[in-house]
Amino acid sequence: MERRLPHQPHRPVKKLTRSLRLTNGSENDIRCYVTKRRISGGTRSDTGRDARDAFLSIAKTCAKLGITFCDYLGDRLNIYGATTIPSLPQIVGAHA
Repeated sequence: MERRLPHQPHRPVKKLTRSLRLTNGSENDIRCYVTKRRISGGTRSDTGRDARDAFLSIAKTCAKLGITFCDYLGDRLNIYGATTIPSLPQIVGAHA
């Protein structure tokens, strides 16, 4: 049988004062994938899914390294005037 909390009008409801923090790094890493999948409803093809996963992975890695994704993408696409950024393996090796 379901147990219910008694109605207590004299006690105000407390509001949460801090945001939810994930303690598991792996869970935090896949949160953006799950959110994107729920919003978009998935992709039409396996190629589309692979492309989405690759871009989200690069964006997440750039965020962890303090690089803006637009700057990284601009450098890789050789856009004139884009910031020059070393390859991700070099940056990751320097941070390790």
